[in-house]
Amino acid sequence: IHGRPRGFVNWRPQAKTAELVQQVEHTAETYRIDRQRGQPRRVVLWCEAGGMAPQLARVGEPFSVPVFSSGGFDSITVKHDMARLFAARPTLVLHIGDHDPSGVHVFGALDEDVRAFAAAMHADVEFSRLAVLPEHIEQFGLLTAPPKPTDRRNFSGETVQAEALPPDVLAELVRAAIVGNLDADIYADALGSEEQERTELLERLGGFQ
Repeated sequence: IHGRPRGFVNWRPQAKTAELVQQVEHTAETYRIDRQRGQPRRVVLWCEAGGMAPQLARVGEPFSVPVFSSGGFDSITVKHDMARLFAARPTLVLHIGDHDPSGVHVFGALDEDVRAFAAAMHADVEFSRLAVLPEHIEQFGLLTAPPKPTDRRNFSGETVQAEALPPDVLAELVRAAIVGNLDADIYADALGSEEQERTELLERLGGFQ
């Protein structure tokens, strides 16, 4: 029979069209823009432990804040690539890592190297240590351990893993930092634009049904 795809005995064009419309409608209903659109400085999260990325992504998602993770020391190539990515617009990198010799050194190296690459690209990139800070130990009653005797890097005090922060505490620290570094009016405008664009998409879709 002409017009019937081979192998589809019960092929029904109307059913396929309805399924396609339903899929497109779902896409329109979940339509999202970059909610940092128009912000003078983009905020991103960077965590030392990759296992924390999904938790942080859930906090950053409502604000379109992306999450990057790194295991230990990043290569120069990775740092250069990240600087090039951030160079598109002024960027603030909020960093979450362990409070120990390695974690402190990693943050310092990231800050120094990525900013140096960014400066060579005439870009504005700033790093800010969000957690774990020394004051968090007493503030949240975190479990500590002495530094490893084999680690000779300059460090004073007790060490704390980022995972020692309770998930709800870390989530609130991150959310507060994001909100504190975004222009609330611009964010509200972005949400309004997103809703308007979504409504227009659904209205256009309705004309094809």
